[in-house]
Amino acid sequence: MPSSGLKSHGCARKTWLCSKDMFALEREVQRRRPRDAPVAATDANMREEIREKRVESLSKEILSKEIMKRFMNDLAKSVRIAAACCLSLWLFGCAQQEETRVLHMGHTLETGHPVHQAMLHIRDRLAEYSAGQMRLEVYPSGQLGNERELIELLQIGSLAMTKVSASPLEGFVPIMQIFNSPYVFRDQAHYQAVLDGEIGRQILDAPRSVRLKGLGYYDAGSRSFYTVDRPVLEPAD
Repeated sequence: MPSSGLKSHGCARKTWLCSKDMFALEREVQRRRPRDAPVAATDANMREEIREKRVESLSKEILSKEIMKRFMNDLAKSVRIAAACCLSLWLFGCAQQEETRVLHMGHTLETGHPVHQAMLHIRDRLAEYSAGQMRLEVYPSGQLGNERELIELLQIGSLAMTKVSASPLEGFVPIMQIFNSPYVFRDQAHYQAVLDGEIGRQILDAPRSVRLKGLGYYDAGSRSFYTVDRPVLEPAD
């Protein structure tokens, strides 16, 4: 039903009609007037009937416009709410992307050691390649424990990376004993070729069974044997 405002407007329209409406009303009355009907009574009835129909039509027109106006207002409000939600999600997404992920690395070497300097180089390159989205914090000199303890921290996720010798890894992955076995490699070239080849990759993948993953090798040099009275030339010596 029309609202009270629409009714008032309709009643007002009924009580006054502009000159244009009056001319149109008279033409409509003349068109509908029967030839043999009394002019005064017939015209008065028709005027009232036509006026009522026009008021009804006008009320419907106003109601339709009012409904459309309210619909457009509601639609605009919904669009604003949707836009605000999208903006909030976009800002939230940006905030999530701007958070820096911190990785922790520990080792047992002192800060002047070349390996520690290499770790700092990794830290700087990671910050550069990630545009500041990732940061590596390096803890040297056994601050977080000895090498076995660092491996255990790595297993439970407290560390992201560590550098340890092959010896403490033997207790977790027996294949690592290969690096402490003498006369396995003919020379330095043979040793490097094995590490860079398929066997070297298999050794790096072996710790997966204990929640570890090898990333690469550091060469700390060969072990030396010292004797008192004879050289070491073969395993029997």
